[in-house]
Amino acid sequence: MRSTTRYVYDALDTLTRCADAQRFYQHGQLTTELAGGRAHSLLRYGQAVLAQHSTPNPSVSSIMLCDMQGTLLGSVASGLNLAYSAFGDRPVSAGAGLLIGFNGERIDPVTGRYPLGNGNREYNPSLRRCHSPDPMSPFGRGGLNTYAYCLGDPVNRSDPSGNFSLFRAVGKVFSAFKKKPVKIEDMRVLKNVELKNLATEVKTSQRHMNNGNLEIEIISDHSELDDILETSPEFHHKWVMTKQKELVVGSYDPEWAEPTHASIAALATEELGADSRVVAAGMLSKVGNKTVMTNYSGHYLPTPSTLRSVKYELRARSFDIRAKPMRSYNHWQN
Repeated sequence: MRSTTRYVYDALDTLTRCADAQRFYQHGQLTTELAGGRAHSLLRYGQAVLAQHSTPNPSVSSIMLCDMQGTLLGSVASGLNLAYSAFGDRPVSAGAGLLIGFNGERIDPVTGRYPLGNGNREYNPSLRRCHSPDPMSPFGRGGLNTYAYCLGDPVNRSDPSGNFSLFRAVGKVFSAFKKKPVKIEDMRVLKNVELKNLATEVKTSQRHMNNGNLEIEIISDHSELDDILETSPEFHHKWVMTKQKELVVGSYDPEWAEPTHASIAALATEELGADSRVVAAGMLSKVGNKTVMTNYSGHYLPTPSTLRSVKYELRARSFDIRAKPMRSYNHWQN
């Protein structure tokens, strides 16, 4: 007797239902599955899965034992131990009720396959191949073989998207556990590489302030920042962070002014009493409903790590900030 299994996808081609199981995601990762009147939820820290909580009747929390690739090897609560072939093959019944399997992927409880990319392509560990061709093959990042999994090296690579594999070095797998960013007060003061021009730049920026083409403010909360970015959409915005955790924003009309970060910092000190020690700098913009920060500054040449520290500080103060680090300064120095 034949039986059929129903798979449901949402408008973004994400697998949301498999048989009677409904799946929920956050930031592209499976977080919760509802099936048989029970809810199974994963506790994550970055990319790493730490535990699974299942409820109700009974309510069970279990620490997940995973290797460096994120492959589930066992569960503390159940005393389960799992073993896989090099390509992830294992009995479907093994680990029933646990949401992840080989390389941290959700195994299909009906077929034993892995729907990579949250349902993008199905990988069959028994065949060691995917069932559909890779749209990024053979000339893109998918590699020459359009059906291969992890370029034939599943021990050192993973394929979370289903389109191209990633090399996962042992030292980088748990990058989620990396140290917190340097605190603002502990950051080194940035050097102005164009210090010889500062006096002229300050005079020019002062003139633009007097003409209404440049405004400089110290921002204390996200609502103030939103007001600045939305009130004059034609303006551009540069920011600096001082050692005293002051976020200074210079907003200017690009048709009339192009103030430097150094002149904005100097005028903030002169006019607003801000700390003169700059530890980070960059550009601000509104992209849709998101506030985006970069570390773009030709005078201070801040590294991406400075942007990470500023983002960490501002989010602790309830700023809703997206960081877009920039790693090359060559085009600023031409």
